Amino acid sequence: AMLAHTTEVFQELEELTQGLRRLRELTARTSDYVMARGERLSARLFAAALEAAGAKAKYVDALEVIHTDAGFGQASPDFGRTDRASQKALLPLVAKGVIPVVPGFIGATPDGDVATLGRGGSDLTATLLARALGASQVSLWKDVPGLLTADPRVVPDARVIPRLHAREAAELAYYGAKVLHPRALIPLAGHRIPIYVRPFDDPGSPGTEVSETVEPGRRPVKALTAAGG
Repeated sequence: AMLAHTTEVFQELEELTQGLRRLRELTARTSDYVMARGERLSARLFAAALEAAGAKAKYVDALEVIHTDAGFGQASPDFGRTDRASQKALLPLVAKGVIPVVPGFIGATPDGDVATLGRGGSDLTATLLARALGASQVSLWKDVPGLLTADPRVVPDARVIPRLHAREAAELAYYGAKVLHPRALIPLAGHRIPIYVRPFDDPGSPGTEVSETVEPGRRPVKALTAAGG
């Protein structure tokens, strides 16, 4: 079934791209529609892999749970509608011990079209769902060991920062740190839900905890970053 679905997705994508090639025009709405294919397909594959490993899992399309405005390319989430839709669709699954697998980075506009959330959109999906479901914590899996004291490509001995206040993490992200986008922190403001930035190649690593409950500490300077002009 998964192979048949994958074949169908690629056939439809081929037909769409051929049409775009003839038209020589690509709108933001159509671009988002095309870009959403990868997120949806990878989430279906992940759900199938969980089931093959013996876990109870179910793919839930992001358009059922993440609601946004019509800002194609960088849509903004509608917190109220997302909270209600996520609770309705996901809480019954969680109560039955089923793992919902939701594609990140995309949501539904008021007209029901697919829109992408922009850079950091998958992290934003995770924090939106955590907010809606009252999660105890959020883990964001990355290809780095956590938030670092500096860019390791510039400073080879940069170290992982064990704990950061959410405001400090937002400042780091705003001024150039690429690991975490500041938009991903907004849904959890005032909710006291910690975020853990962890490396996917070392799942046991504590990574960096980002939370509104982290104390300032004795060292006010946590990291150095730079934003291009």
